[in-house]
Amino acid sequence: MPTFQERLFHGFGDGRDLGVVSTPLGRIGGLICWENRMPLARYAVYRGGPQIWIAPTADYGEGWVSLLRTIAVEAGAYAIGVCQHATAADYPADFPVPIEPGTTLSAGWSCIAGPDGQLLAGPLKGEDGILVADCDLGAIAPAKQWFDVVGHYAREDVLLPLLADGDR
Repeated sequence: MPTFQERLFHGFGDGRDLGVVSTPLGRIGGLICWENRMPLARYAVYRGGPQIWIAPTADYGEGWVSLLRTIAVEAGAYAIGVCQHATAADYPADFPVPIEPGTTLSAGWSCIAGPDGQLLAGPLKGEDGILVADCDLGAIAPAKQWFDVVGHYAREDVLLPLLADGDR
């Protein structure tokens, strides 16, 4: 869903690409930027059973970290928040929009959360860097046994008709 100035150059998608991809590292899914804040979009991806959730974003702060930890618990997956760190020094002197020297345009806050919601690395704030964490895919099954958002808790038989009913 294009947000703010993105609406100038992006169109609307139809959602057919909301899924996961099997890789040698595991089943990878995720959303970009503020789409991670959209519960129904997250649920559509959760249905594919991601083991690793990738969330590149311009978002940052405690709210972002809290959301990423929630995604890890909801998905029963490792959630990797890849956040931008950008300062005025990252832009060329002839950049067409003036940026005050010393300005931080995006503060970072990259982090990695495990399927239990605990942070394994980060948040990396106010600096460039690389975060690394061991992600044991065997830890996913116990997390999903405890709570599987697309399992018996899902109740699509009850909830999807409510979403389709425009009067509610």
